[in-house]
Amino acid sequence: MTEILKISGWLLFSAVKFLIAPGSIYIVGGYSFWETLIISIAGGWMGIIGFFYFGKVIFGFFEWIMYRLRTGPVKPPKRMTKMKRIIVAVKNHRLGLIVLALITPSIISIPVGCILAAKYFSHDKRAVPILFFSVVFWGFVLTSL
Repeated sequence: MTEILKISGWLLFSAVKFLIAPGSIYIVGGYSFWETLIISIAGGWMGIIGFFYFGKVIFGFFEWIMYRLRTGPVKPPKRMTKMKRIIVAVKNHRLGLIVLALITPSIISIPVGCILAAKYFSHDKRAVPILFFSVVFWGFVLTSL
């Protein structure tokens, strides 16, 4: 029973802090290479599913609220800033989803990356499988280190 609770904790930890999870599971948890790999990848996948679809629901709800509140004259569009230009360039680039998926487990965390993917790439059917592949890739890299 205590082993199930420990693995559940490691799964949740991998879902949120994937960058340091494999090393922590291997060193602190004392699991073997393959056990560490399986636990960290399974936790990352759980995080992707949870945060991606949570993000889709949240952004859909916000769009619905904004649609309901829309009354009166339309406001003029906001100015384009440098950060907005970068976001639009990444979103519209053909490799934008792949770049986001590659930096999600390593540089930015899984929750932030999946919410961004849900915001900008929710219409793309490849989003979740590409995020899954990214977690497998980084799981092998981080566990090997």
